[in-house]
Amino acid sequence: LLRNSSVILLDEATSALDAATEAAVLDGIRAAFPHATVLAVTHRWTVANQFPRVIVMESGRIVDDDAPAALAHRDGDLIRAMLDASDAVMAEERPVPPSLGSPLLKIGR
Repeated sequence: LLRNSSVILLDEATSALDAATEAAVLDGIRAAFPHATVLAVTHRWTVANQFPRVIVMESGRIVDDDAPAALAHRDGDLIRAMLDASDAVMAEERPVPPSLGSPLLKIGR
């Protein structure tokens, strides 16, 4: 991460962090790599929701692909589980800073 990479891969990069620390880490990545393509592997809706496009995989296969808002309104066990888990975690933690309300990370250039 010390050089100006054009592709950043995050593999469960914030899975052990509380919401406030997660927001700070993602804000830092956005600031450090504003023009990079960012791919994130995550089970957290708070991370997935920051991307313009989410690809949902199960057992190594793509089972859905759309914008987060569209996915959140569909009947799907995997997305519903992510939303429910995020709701439970957020209820136990401090609120996410307002900076997460704007697009945070992107896929593509």
